[in-house]
Amino acid sequence: MEVVWDMRDHRGDLLCGIKTIANTLTFAQTKRFLIVTSLISGLLLFYFTNAVNLPASTYFLLANNVAVIVIASLYKENKTAFMRKISDYTILMASVLFVSFGPIAFYFN
Repeated sequence: MEVVWDMRDHRGDLLCGIKTIANTLTFAQTKRFLIVTSLISGLLLFYFTNAVNLPASTYFLLANNVAVIVIASLYKENKTAFMRKISDYTILMASVLFVSFGPIAFYFN
């Protein structure tokens, strides 16, 4: 998720001389990076949940991967207001996901 926020702030990071993935790679390369790494980590999570018998609650983590893929796909470099709105939804979804870990772990034990 951090790279998504870096995409939002890449102009300011460039002005301040801060090196991030979003301003080191091109915008399109950063989007591809996010989508590919989310796909790989999602597939690994799915595999290990089935093969190693991790708790079924780990499937919930796939929501994070799906969210990153969707958000990265929607990002448009030339639509700053749209990107800020998407970024705000990202923060909201990440907060809901992380807050829900405790109750999920509690009820699956």
